[in-house]
Amino acid sequence: MKLSKNIKIILRTLTGVVFFFLLLFIIWIFEHNQEDASIKTFFDVIWFSVVTLTTVGYGDYYPITFVGRITGLILVLFSFGLLGYVIGNLTNKIREYMEKKKYGQFGTNMENHIVIIGWNNFGKLIADQIINANQSIAVITDFKDNIDLIHTNYGDKVFTLFSDLNAFEDFKKVNIEKTCSVFLNLPNDSKALVYLLNIKKVYPSINTVVSLSNSELKDTFYSAGANYVISEKELSSRLIASYIFEPDVAHYTEDLITTSSDQDATDILELMVTENNPYVNQDYIDVFIDMKKTYNTVLIGISRKENGVYRLIKNASAGETIQLNDYLIVISDGIAKSTLTKKFSIKEGRIH
Repeated sequence: MKLSKNIKIILRTLTGVVFFFLLLFIIWIFEHNQEDASIKTFFDVIWFSVVTLTTVGYGDYYPITFVGRITGLILVLFSFGLLGYVIGNLTNKIREYMEKKKYGQFGTNMENHIVIIGWNNFGKLIADQIINANQSIAVITDFKDNIDLIHTNYGDKVFTLFSDLNAFEDFKKVNIEKTCSVFLNLPNDSKALVYLLNIKKVYPSINTVVSLSNSELKDTFYSAGANYVISEKELSSRLIASYIFEPDVAHYTEDLITTSSDQDATDILELMVTENNPYVNQDYIDVFIDMKKTYNTVLIGISRKENGVYRLIKNASAGETIQLNDYLIVISDGIAKSTLTKKFSIKEGRIH
């Protein structure tokens, strides 16, 4: 359908161009043999058509015969129509291009980014935290109004794709296979479960994170292929209970799990151990002491991939060796965070 439409446009344009030059040829035929005619060559008639159409009107070339003048009049009227048609089509093409770009139809080549499927106020709160951590985000939404809201709030910081949420092939436009995590931000648990099963059939290797209302479904979601399942009620109930009987601990915990751009704020970071990391193959206790002395940062654990699954080693003991591709879990302020990411040549967060 699209191909036939383009062919029609091309044929109409070619027909218009042929008719335009036919009119020029007729004027030239009737004018060039006249003694008093100013139009002698075919270039003269082209010049006449251009200056007339652009309303410059030098008056150096003009038809003097009856047929030449009538044809010239038809030429002018036709030229305005042809010009309007060309400009109209060009304007439409530009508008279509800008609309496709706005709705993400040209895709993105970002990698190791976070994809949020579905958009609402909860998704915005999560996006705010991710952006504060200087991570790239792509959002997939099936409501056009959300596109304007996201662009207003984040500008170019967030790539947006307007798509049916079940059109999984379209998700290649957000480079979903090279993302570090995909958050399923769907309205209820049952829809999220069905959706998880369907998207895993198309993209089995993606790392999925799901937020649940019903904590009893956690095991079901893990069985369906979710990598991380978070129960909103469990988290909020634990934090509220902590505020009731350990308010200072709760306040500190909330500060730690909130990504902050404040240099003085405390944060928990996850930093991958690459070949550039000075702590590769060193003992955990030695690294713990050196990080505290050098960066005023507390090492609290290691995340290590074993048999395709990450295992969290909390507060490891002496004798545990830091290995290449481990993740160091540390408590740090904003100043130390900036120093660490530069020293280790790595951004915070999980890399897949």
